[in-house]
Amino acid sequence: MIVDLRIQESGKREEVFPLLAKCFPEYWAPRVARRETHFSFQVISVIAECDGVVTGHCGISIFEFYLAGKLQKAAGLCAVAVDPDCRGMGIAGKMCDHVLEYCRSEGIFFSPLYTGVPKVYEKRGWQLYKLSAPKKLSITSNNSHYLYKNQLNEQQQNDIRKLYSTGFVFDGKVKRSELRWNALFADKNSLWYLTENTYALVIKYGENHILCEAYAQNECWGELLTDGLLLHLPSAHPLLTKNYDLIDSPADIWHEEVAMVNIINAKSAEEAGLTKAIEQNTFFFPLADKF
Repeated sequence: MIVDLRIQESGKREEVFPLLAKCFPEYWAPRVARRETHFSFQVISVIAECDGVVTGHCGISIFEFYLAGKLQKAAGLCAVAVDPDCRGMGIAGKMCDHVLEYCRSEGIFFSPLYTGVPKVYEKRGWQLYKLSAPKKLSITSNNSHYLYKNQLNEQQQNDIRKLYSTGFVFDGKVKRSELRWNALFADKNSLWYLTENTYALVIKYGENHILCEAYAQNECWGELLTDGLLLHLPSAHPLLTKNYDLIDSPADIWHEEVAMVNIINAKSAEEAGLTKAIEQNTFFFPLADKF
């Protein structure tokens, strides 16, 4: 069977979503049933077809991130799916090759992804990257999670964007697009705390509340914290340098997925400082920007 590959950088692609619903029924099937046939952030699609039928999809999410204080481009892989009836034909590998060719043509030297099947990508140069465990906070506090709220007005959203753009910078911090901000603000699991000079983002997963973003101009950290809160922040974050009682938590905040990285152009990665950050495990994957 001949597999044809093509790249679609924009526009509607309704033919892709039945495949995604078939491969990811928990996430995509309800959305397709509601006719929500679109991505929550900008995606370039590598589409595989056999005899005119879509049998594979690999999304490319182009985003900018900070590295050594400078912005760089990355191509994250997302929504990777192969029709169960067509697996074993090498479709996933061919799509990955297509992604790497696209990245080289665009001068992109870094491709990260999250997956539960790392063996598929190891053959194409992606390597496992150890994600840091969340820290569990133990403090005596009268505060509780009700301080965080889901609904924000337009001014509050703009205030958070401003605090984020001027706040703490680390290797891996994402320059968020408008689509990504809107998706975060609309997510029912995103809980926000905001004052004049401080904001924090807590993501709720089941019984866990994970503080994954915190910016405070005057380091008013105490008002952000509640007992039992999980912290998932870069190791150099000012909050983690305070004298709080923190222990590693075994909680799975990544839904049994691992992170993988592919350095596509070794020279560019070396010059930008990415190689060193990967080797020293100082590159941080923000939970709020998982794709």
